[in-house]
Amino acid sequence: MDLIGAKVLNAITAPFLPGRIPVKPGPLARFLPSYPEGIAATWLRLRFPEPQNQSAPWILDPFGTSPQLAAEIARQGKRVLVAANNPIARFLLEMTAVPPSPAELQAVLADLAASQRAGERIEPHLRGLYTTHCAECSKLITAQAFLWERGATAPYARQYHCPHCGDRGERPATAYDIEQARLHSANSLQKARALERVASPDDPDRVHAEEALTVYLPRAVYALFTLINKLDGLNLPPRRRACLTAMLLSACDQANSLWPIPNPRERPLQLTTPHHYRENNIWLALEQSIGTWANLDHPVPVTIWPVLPPEEGGICLFEGRFKDLLNAIHRQGPEYLPLQAVVTILPRPNQAYWTLSALWAGWLWGREAVGPFKSVLRRRRYDWSWHFAGLSAAFNGLSSALHPNSKMLALACEAEAGMLTAALGAGQFAGLSLKGLAIRTEPAMAQIEWHNSSPERSEQEKVSSQTALPSAINQAQELLHALGQPADYLVVYTAALTGLLQSHFFSPQSSQFPEAEQGLEPTPAQAVSLATSTIRQALTFRGGFLRFNAGESPEVGQWWLRSGQDAEPPIDDRIEISIVRFLISNPDCTLEEIDRHLCMEFPGLLTPDRQIIEMCLESYAQTSSQDPSRWNLRPQETPSQRRADLERVQQQLRLLAGRLGFTCESEFPMRLVSPRGQILHSFYPIATAVLGDILLRRKPSTGQFSGQRWIIIPGGRSNLVLFKLRRNPHLRSLCSFENDPPRPVEAPE
Repeated sequence: MDLIGAKVLNAITAPFLPGRIPVKPGPLARFLPSYPEGIAATWLRLRFPEPQNQSAPWILDPFGTSPQLAAEIARQGKRVLVAANNPIARFLLEMTAVPPSPAELQAVLADLAASQRAGERIEPHLRGLYTTHCAECSKLITAQAFLWERGATAPYARQYHCPHCGDRGERPATAYDIEQARLHSANSLQKARALERVASPDDPDRVHAEEALTVYLPRAVYALFTLINKLDGLNLPPRRRACLTAMLLSACDQANSLWPIPNPRERPLQLTTPHHYRENNIWLALEQSIGTWANLDHPVPVTIWPVLPPEEGGICLFEGRFKDLLNAIHRQGPEYLPLQAVVTILPRPNQAYWTLSALWAGWLWGREAVGPFKSVLRRRRYDWSWHFAGLSAAFNGLSSALHPNSKMLALACEAEAGMLTAALGAGQFAGLSLKGLAIRTEPAMAQIEWHNSSPERSEQEKVSSQTALPSAINQAQELLHALGQPADYLVVYTAALTGLLQSHFFSPQSSQFPEAEQGLEPTPAQAVSLATSTIRQALTFRGGFLRFNAGESPEVGQWWLRSGQDAEPPIDDRIEISIVRFLISNPDCTLEEIDRHLCMEFPGLLTPDRQIIEMCLESYAQTSSQDPSRWNLRPQETPSQRRADLERVQQQLRLLAGRLGFTCESEFPMRLVSPRGQILHSFYPIATAVLGDILLRRKPSTGQFSGQRWIIIPGGRSNLVLFKLRRNPHLRSLCSFENDPPRPVEAPE
């Protein structure tokens, strides 16, 4: 492996910053990035150690993807400028910054429940839309949901919990349920109002709004607009109106048919009705939304551009595109808003969320509120090439808005190969200098740090297919050597992608953009597909790779080296050793402290996932009886106790050998030798689950046959050993099993 590739990989390696999983999912969580709390705050503390008595620095979030991110930064005493073109995203941000209390939401719901519709209270009227008969006691009750098959005219089942007899679960739909569903099937008045709130009859986007409305059943549309009409009619103060709007927004999400069965938590990306789906009870959705929106976090100031928040910190919200925000900043002048850094979550194309946001904004606030964002109704497909072009345009604008050498942290939640190619490629295309990269695979997240300074480049570094492909191969091989074990596609792909970055594959001067050769502005539309094909060409048998558990898709299976004799010991073994040492040195530590330590020790693409950490803790540690969040080494796992255990095992083996008429030679391994001097068995007693040192030995240290090899482990290590063998097919292939062990195949050319 050449040293240049290794130096480049190390130069952009950064420790992964672990965060905390939120206690509860926030509003519209299934559409928003799953952001672990605390990452941005940690990064800002590390990058901006502020002196006392200085005004809060300005941080820019150009995409406004996550309301939690901006609120977290503001609560750290920073001022955040957020561009949000999506009106729903703006509303989420405002409500997250100034969260409602449970009492506020309950009071608003009580007012709504008591309001009248045609002489009847709203609550019993809407509950009556979802009545059914209990299959046990036959009493009329309220269903929690009805279950539908796509294209059907009636539900096939219902879910309920009977308050009279206690019967609960899923039961087949009855004739009464079918008739109830059909009562609203011919109701066109509410449908017409739903369309009118988004696009007028002569609007060319009207047909797209009609297509989007097909994910709402007629009964759901009736229930929603009964509520929305009441929102328009109630004379509420602004704060109470915002609370009611928040609850109705949750109802709008619960009312659509994008709730698949049996996996209601599945993240919808396309506006396509699942084969089987839930029709949720809208009134119950309103009641449940209280727990979703209620939050006791302290509020932070929120202003609308060009009004700025106080110097102590807050959020300034720009209602529009990032491109328009840049123009507004330029008009104000560079001293008006000195931006010190960028912290953002990269947007992920989501046709379902963006289309529904246009509908919901029109329903809740009228056509004028949708504004230019209505254009999302027309687009049905978003590919990674489109994403590359959009990100590169945004990143190009950043360089003019930021000070030279300003820092930028970009998080790619639910990262995948195409998303990372678009993000990292767009950064290089826009002239940003990559300074740090770390990735965790479970759950998949990449953390990218750029600086606003053009990387130094020479004519000799100009990319071509002759330099890009070897660079990708070198970086992927270097990573696998460092890991010491097979890796999933995403990690190996990312390593190869850093090789393309090293060769300036995405630079506007790159020979892959023929427009640049002709003095024209290059178009990056094909950059993602070109990069993907180059990396797939690199990750082949000819490139020096093997593939375990291969499938038809290149993203299935694990990748390893054709020749890995010089690789480091398996990283899972090194993680286990590090955890034990940390537990010995740091009693009563938390999982977060352990995680931070490991991310520092194994940075970049070596970042351990949470599964191996949790399995090691299960094998070695126990929680404190006083504080379940703190971990300690079990008493039997202390080094002195395990040394005594190993000595006892060796004594028992010697005793057993003597009884059988054999002799024992050496201590590790302990060799069972017959009277004729033949080695029959070799025993390896260990106190850990570190198997790599034993299984990866190419031949016995004596250079002769060592008999059947046996690894003796404590019973508490069995689950950890099995876990390691499942994730490391290379090690498993070296073991003897009744079933055939996994064998590597040649990676496809």
